[in-house]
Amino acid sequence: MRWIAIKEHLIDLDVGQVHHEGEARPLSPRLLALLRHFVEHSDQVIARDALIEAVWGHLEAATDDSVNVAVSSLRQAIGDTRRPHRVLKAVPRRGYLFDRTSLRTLDDSQAAELISRQRALEGSARDSSAAAIPPSTRPLGLAAVAAVLFAAALAWWQPWRAEQDAVDIGRAVAVLPFVDMTADGDHGPFADGLADRIIHMLTLSPELEVTARTSSFAFRGSEARIDEIAEALGVDVVLEGSVQRADEQVRVLAQLIDARTEMHLWSRTYDRPIGELFALQDDIANEVARTMTDTLLPERALPHANSQQVWELITRGRLAMDNYTLVESSAAVAYFQEALALEPNNVDVLIGLFDALGMQRSLGPMRTNRDTVDIRQPYLERAQQLAGDSAMVIRATGDWHFSHNRPSDALEHYRRALDINPNDAVSWRHYGRILFREARYDEAIEPLRTAARLDPYMALGQVWLADVFWAVGRSEEALFRLREVVERSP
Repeated sequence: MRWIAIKEHLIDLDVGQVHHEGEARPLSPRLLALLRHFVEHSDQVIARDALIEAVWGHLEAATDDSVNVAVSSLRQAIGDTRRPHRVLKAVPRRGYLFDRTSLRTLDDSQAAELISRQRALEGSARDSSAAAIPPSTRPLGLAAVAAVLFAAALAWWQPWRAEQDAVDIGRAVAVLPFVDMTADGDHGPFADGLADRIIHMLTLSPELEVTARTSSFAFRGSEARIDEIAEALGVDVVLEGSVQRADEQVRVLAQLIDARTEMHLWSRTYDRPIGELFALQDDIANEVARTMTDTLLPERALPHANSQQVWELITRGRLAMDNYTLVESSAAVAYFQEALALEPNNVDVLIGLFDALGMQRSLGPMRTNRDTVDIRQPYLERAQQLAGDSAMVIRATGDWHFSHNRPSDALEHYRRALDINPNDAVSWRHYGRILFREARYDEAIEPLRTAARLDPYMALGQVWLADVFWAVGRSEEALFRLREVVERSP
């Protein structure tokens, strides 16, 4: 096989040239080898390690980020740039699949005819100042749309399974913001708090990989399909739902969806008194864990608010901090201070205020007086007295040590926090950043990469990972991370 066509791109696999719009562009030797391997193994899911060994030669010759850069560049070269990718598809947590139905094989005469047609069309386009699209491509577009609609229809009519034991669906999960279906539509913070608590419950499982709220909530109101969201977040399963509040009753619809098939693993409707809200959140989180791991979540006494008002103020404060601006961090301080006046011994509030004040200070005018009293100290000390063994409190203590120039103590506390909550992207991010500042660049890569995997839409984490890649001379991977930040920015 010498010639293949992917959409309007004609590729010479012998010499490594891509013919498109009347021009021939060369593929680098690495990208040509990568494309050949995908074509030879089309319609097979190829694991990253297998890809590295086949194209780079051995596992030590490349990293996950090297593969990311190469796959992204290859997609650009063959025109597979629109999401979801139609040709070179990411299979969450498993690898990549090259869709054979997207390519055609041609002989030399067919290739020559297509090249000639492309040049003629490009010349005509220049003459008329209008883009020319070969009519033969239009039926393919309609067929693709029809196939998507048909698949969606099948997914919709597939009966939801009422009960299901653990199945091989992977271990990475994202919880999307729940939709407020209340008639007056004024219970948004209530719905957000429900999803946030479920995320926190799931993060405590060492058997799951849970996307941070910062990234999963980035898809609020998005029209993206489940498979697109799953690919962007790198997860196998997505939990979505809605909330409807009426007086002292709450109805929650939760749906767990397999990202590969977009089929519902289960769908549940919960009708509960508002007083059973926290038990309801635990029930939903445990149902997700049971489906994905055949185990329940570890038994831990988690703090929670005694009133809905405080719970919603906590949620508002956390979501404000996700925006990472001085204005929003100041708003978060106000939310947590209001909540603290209502519940002075709420650990979530104390740590939220500690974090918000720290963010406000870091984003505000630089302080030159090293003896300035840290106003966060009383809140941290009170939280330590109330819940000293909480991962959230231990992580905040690490932040405290870091801000007071005690990196060794900070690293020790981050390790302790991660032993309790292995999905805490903040602890991973701060742990890696300290290693970077201590010039322990190679050690910093994995913690920062873990943070970026758990929280891919947190721009700061991607920038810090780019910093460490740049420090060790891996400039391509650094640029790849920075390009992702730019592409994801509003």
